[in-house]
Amino acid sequence: MQRTAEFDAFGPWVDEVTDAEGVPRLFRSYPIDVTTALMAVKVPRNISRRDADPSMDLYDHLVVVDEAGLTVLSRIETPRVGASAITAPPYTTRVLPWAELTGVTVSNEFVDGRLTLLTAGPSVTVAFNGSSLPVVERLVTLVRSHYGAGAGAERVDGNRHDGATDEVPDVERELQGVHRRLLADEPRMRHLTTQQRTPVRWTHPRALVRLVKNLWPTTVQTSMTYTDGRELLVIHRRQAVVRGYKPVYSIARTALRLDAITGTDITDSPDLVGVRVLAIHLGDTRVELLFPAGSVSPERLAALLDRPAHAI
Repeated sequence: MQRTAEFDAFGPWVDEVTDAEGVPRLFRSYPIDVTTALMAVKVPRNISRRDADPSMDLYDHLVVVDEAGLTVLSRIETPRVGASAITAPPYTTRVLPWAELTGVTVSNEFVDGRLTLLTAGPSVTVAFNGSSLPVVERLVTLVRSHYGAGAGAERVDGNRHDGATDEVPDVERELQGVHRRLLADEPRMRHLTTQQRTPVRWTHPRALVRLVKNLWPTTVQTSMTYTDGRELLVIHRRQAVVRGYKPVYSIARTALRLDAITGTDITDSPDLVGVRVLAIHLGDTRVELLFPAGSVSPERLAALLDRPAHAI
């Protein structure tokens, strides 16, 4: 079988695309010029090289960032040979203007990486190999510098925050390292709250179900919040609630535009004893932060996030 440049270059890594030749064959029908883009990356399929061949479409996504926003092209699984013919393009297209983006999450657990672009409606998630985290983080930095009203817009004073502290939080060592790197890389960020890893128990109206669910330990995972007056940044684990004894290695960062937040509410968890849920609303999108009963952090954050710009 004839080899191709795309096949020869194929591997698990996310590559930047700087010219038309670098655009995966699958996406070349889409009218976009990567040479004028601020950044463009192609995300490979999660298959080993020994299972790939030159006749295959080897990339799952093409993400292009330009002055107008983001375009995400995503491969569609096509029927096997002999199935009914397909007339639609073999990929989906999502165009996200800067004003529509409300936040972004990037998480990594070993080689399992995920990038999620948040809007007031449906989000877009791109899975990638964690070995390419530095490339994806540069993409996220670019997105955060452009979305919404732009880098200069502030909703709250980035130099003055209720309860802000520069002390290193009492959390897992790797998260302390993330905390230090964050404040070094983004000196305008101020640490607001820390939710330490906390054992919790399940509740359920049926005693047998409650007993079974509590046979294994359950833990609300660590989260830390920050702001620079333009964004709320949350450092957290990929899963807020984890069952069992297996160590947790995932690290995630979620950045939310403050000017895109449409409201908050605080409720008791219907499933976990002594856990309160701060829900942050961005249109139809809901981001939840969990805190133990007795913590003042939910009210503190809600007061900050609900504060109108003209009140500052």
